[in-house]
Amino acid sequence: MVYWFKRNTSTPGSDYDYVASGLRDVNVADAFPNVTVGDKSAVTWPHFRRDISHRWYVDRRDPLTGFLSKDEAVLLYNIALLFQGKHALEIGCWRGWSTAHMARAGVTLDVIDPVLQDPEWKSELERSLSVAAPGSRMTLHSDASPKAVLELGKLGRKWALAFVDGDHVAPAPLRDVQTCAPFMEPAAAIVLHDLTCPDVAEALSYLRSTGWDVALFQTMQIMGVAYRGFRLAINHQADRNQEWSLPDHLHSFDVWGEAPAERAARLSAFVTQTSRLPLPRPIEDDRSRWVAIANQTRVFEANEWGRRQEINLPWPGESRGELTSELLAPNQWSKRDGIKFALHANMPGKPNASIRWQNVVLQARPELHSSYLVPSKAAPDLVLSIDVRNTQGPICSFERYLKAGASGPLNVRIDGMANEIVEIGLSLAVAGEHKTADAALVVLDPVFLRNAAA
Repeated sequence: MVYWFKRNTSTPGSDYDYVASGLRDVNVADAFPNVTVGDKSAVTWPHFRRDISHRWYVDRRDPLTGFLSKDEAVLLYNIALLFQGKHALEIGCWRGWSTAHMARAGVTLDVIDPVLQDPEWKSELERSLSVAAPGSRMTLHSDASPKAVLELGKLGRKWALAFVDGDHVAPAPLRDVQTCAPFMEPAAAIVLHDLTCPDVAEALSYLRSTGWDVALFQTMQIMGVAYRGFRLAINHQADRNQEWSLPDHLHSFDVWGEAPAERAARLSAFVTQTSRLPLPRPIEDDRSRWVAIANQTRVFEANEWGRRQEINLPWPGESRGELTSELLAPNQWSKRDGIKFALHANMPGKPNASIRWQNVVLQARPELHSSYLVPSKAAPDLVLSIDVRNTQGPICSFERYLKAGASGPLNVRIDGMANEIVEIGLSLAVAGEHKTADAALVVLDPVFLRNAAA
């Protein structure tokens, strides 16, 4: 994990409620007489962030199942306010705490949770909601997702907002967003809770890979949002009295409200940390997916990619290099998919770190979009090269001179034809005027290949 905010609370260990100053506050606690502050020390779930000193709320009858924190509930309420009067979906309501915050914002809700099969549970939830959001419009569905979502979709239901906080064990989170996404309005948002869990983060990665804009909110359990068709105007600033961190599986995502300098520092620290890890044994039994074609090159078969993979690239003078992908189907690069990885070079004038993707099917007017960061100001200058070739040879090439300590966009138009099958390569070399073999590292944000007409 990487830390970039420092704690300055005067009484360490004392929990409190936090509300970002730019958000509209709301209070529904009177509607939930059994809500209480939970005991964090009793939680054994490995993805629970007990080190964040925000109050963790539970129902006293179920002390190990938590609600949204105050910060998270107010954030959800403010997002829902953007869709006031529109239809919204909730997958996983539990005792109705999150439901009440969405209903209070004035959306028309479809609520899906099999706990509603219990008549007493459902009746209590309805009483709580009548107090928290009197006059709200909602329908409670006792079937489980994705069945209930599909049934509503077949009836013509469309939603502008979805809050997904159901089963957190794969493949459930991914399945939930895959099911509801086709029934979302053109201008819509999907909010997820507990992005600390990699199985939940996989769902957000999927939405990014299918063209949604995505971001993280630094809250107690990390909330994520995917949105499209509008500008998401939410003035949320993470509590700067907390020592925030990101699990390794989330570093390819933008953090809402994070300044560019903070983002650069986070990525730099992450790369420094991962480069010092011991080099694992090379992969010997997976040659159908990854093949070494040169000393420091791996070939990516785009049409064979599955779930999240990590491949380690050993480079001269370094103990470890890392290529990380959180994609599901990079061969479907019609809009936007991402690969975040680091390249290392230490041989002047000669590319000695590269990565290639094979069997990539181009869309109409394809463009490659990314951004780069050279973490060290003491590093030599670098040359990053991109080349695209088909079976006849090169069709496009691009070079960018990278100054030490610099960062910026990395964009190039590809001169290929729609449906053409190509190979895309990126390579890194120390600039030729340098006579030393000092090591240097470049971090590339998610590399997007998308249709310029989209």
